[in-house]
Amino acid sequence: MKSLYSKIGKCILLYLFGGYLFQLIYTTVLTELFGEAITGEAWYLWCSMLIPVYLLSFPLSFLVFRRIETAPMEIHKLSGNQFIDCILIGVFLSGTGSLLGILIESFLVPAPGAGSNAVEELLLQSDLFWRILCVGVAAPIVEELVFRKLLIDRVICAGEKITVFLSGFLFALSHGNFSQFFYTFFLGMLWAYIYVRTGRVIYTILLHMILNLSSSVITVFALELGGMYQWAWYGALCVMAIAGMVVLIRNRRKFYFKAALQEPWRKVLLNAGMIAYISFCVGLFLLTYAE
Repeated sequence: MKSLYSKIGKCILLYLFGGYLFQLIYTTVLTELFGEAITGEAWYLWCSMLIPVYLLSFPLSFLVFRRIETAPMEIHKLSGNQFIDCILIGVFLSGTGSLLGILIESFLVPAPGAGSNAVEELLLQSDLFWRILCVGVAAPIVEELVFRKLLIDRVICAGEKITVFLSGFLFALSHGNFSQFFYTFFLGMLWAYIYVRTGRVIYTILLHMILNLSSSVITVFALELGGMYQWAWYGALCVMAIAGMVVLIRNRRKFYFKAALQEPWRKVLLNAGMIAYISFCVGLFLLTYAE
């Protein structure tokens, strides 16, 4: 079984490393053809993520993932009320994780935003069309397929607890910075749990889309308007976060993990593939805060 987890780690590493490699090729080729001035164009910046990561690296890793045997998932539905509860819990976890990320970064970087993710800044400041396409559509679909469906379908045999943790942990590491690590870790575990319980990745894709669109479209729009609109939106987020906390506390006993096989943590994490992936992500963190 240890070799299985190693293969999975290598597949996710292929997705992440392939994205950076294709980005390097993309930027090198286009700047050679059109000059350095092109790097300031919005379409160039957005396509540097869309093409290398989502159109090249993901299909390649998908083909490799498909060679690994999967386990059958039980299929269940979420009611409308349950889906809304998941949104509220997601807002609470996202807000809590964001505050933790801000706290950690305040000790790591001397100036506000010095360690922030450049792609995240681009997503929040550029053209609405590209934000919706990349952040609201492409990213949720690809990331949920990789870190939920493709990963969980192959790791679930290790047990539900470690599967949920692993899905959230590997997802958070892939972002390469502390400003995103904690909220993506919390959300990744929530979405992993939802996928484990329902077997339907469409739910986690929709939840991911809603969260991304609210941050990259509604939040940016509120900031642009400023004044009462900005504070009204922040107030709404606070209300939703409090409601999500209440929902989570009230329903805590409904969260459960089936008493299936639970592999030792060291077998799942301490293998060549997983160590290589984690090491690569640690390198991304170090590069982020090197200055």
